[in-house]
Amino acid sequence: MKKYLIEYYDDKSNLKKMEITANNEEEVLNLIKTNANINTIIDIKPTSSFDFKFNLNALDGLFSYKININLLSFISRQFSQMFASGLPVNVMFNIFIKTFKNKKVKSIFENILNDINAGVSFYKAFSKYEKNFGSLFVNLIKVGEASGNLDKIFNYLSDYYEYAISMRNKLINVMIYPMLVIIVALVVFGIAMFFVIPKFEQIFAQIIGPEKVYKELPFITIILLKTSKFFNQKIFLFKNGVWFYIFIFSSFFLAYFISFNMDLKKYLEKIIIKIPILGKALLFYYNSIFFKSLYITLNSGMLIIPSLELSSKATNSGIFISKIKEVIEQIEKGKKLSESLINTKLLEPLIEQMLITGEKSGNIYYMLDQADKFYSRELEILLERVMKLIEPVMIIVLGGFVFILLLGLYLPIFILPSKIMGR
Repeated sequence: MKKYLIEYYDDKSNLKKMEITANNEEEVLNLIKTNANINTIIDIKPTSSFDFKFNLNALDGLFSYKININLLSFISRQFSQMFASGLPVNVMFNIFIKTFKNKKVKSIFENILNDINAGVSFYKAFSKYEKNFGSLFVNLIKVGEASGNLDKIFNYLSDYYEYAISMRNKLINVMIYPMLVIIVALVVFGIAMFFVIPKFEQIFAQIIGPEKVYKELPFITIILLKTSKFFNQKIFLFKNGVWFYIFIFSSFFLAYFISFNMDLKKYLEKIIIKIPILGKALLFYYNSIFFKSLYITLNSGMLIIPSLELSSKATNSGIFISKIKEVIEQIEKGKKLSESLINTKLLEPLIEQMLITGEKSGNIYYMLDQADKFYSRELEILLERVMKLIEPVMIIVLGGFVFILLLGLYLPIFILPSKIMGR
């Protein structure tokens, strides 16, 4: 028997935790069904004698297969059309099973279909794979099944995923140009370090002697020669390059781990947000995703606290998840939604006033939609400005790199003849 920790919202929208002893997760779900106080399940995970949060979170992220957002958009759109057409559930799932080429996704849908055929509800069948589909997807299915509007829920989800894909692609497009420039710079750097500079070092040694190469040459040339020597001393064969490999491996591991550890992500985001243009773009992106998700969940009939919880997770931002927890605490103490969101200090002044006005006039849903459109529009304008700024900056950086390289290699050609003639 194992102990499982269940995090859930009760029938009064209070966030609570409880422990259940069972043989497996399926047995836990069966036990939960009999508890009328449980409204929305947030997470189910086994507990151990060691409270090792770092390890558990990392393992959950590293080893659970997550269905990518493009596929989630396709699944949501297809389900929306199928439910609207009145197709039987068996037919829907068989169509998906035949369509999917990914064996893991195909297996998940086969298992869900088997559960549904065994009498399990649509939501319960999907809830077993919440880590694969995401909390937003699974919990909105629960809302749709309870209200009988699964076709509308899946339509909302497909719109949301398409919107999130669009926002992500815009950010990627902005980064393509600087990444290409960086790759070109690295290629030039590699050719210079491994092939060009060693040839020049041989020439300088023949002219002034090997013992004087690192004494009589200009400082910038000496730096280039020593850097080239470092890279050529079997750095890719583990002699002097062991620290190079440790650095590369550690960098990739740290970046991958940060994406799953919200505490580290929060501290990193706090640093990024202080960067003038990049920080503002990141905040606009997170706000846009948050308000889009909040509008969809509330408009679907979900209670305010679960909606806030899921919307903060949809941003995948450490700062937003932390701040929205504070918002939930304030709402539970009786504060208004607009006041609690304003206290996060993450909103633009215009949005703050819009939320206050919307709550007073009873048009809060409309204002949430307008907030999403505002951040989306402002993000597009900001990204256009960034693109115009990046191009000349990258040209200057690349030009400066090439200038230093040429200066370091060709400056001795003008200095050495005068030194030789003066002897």
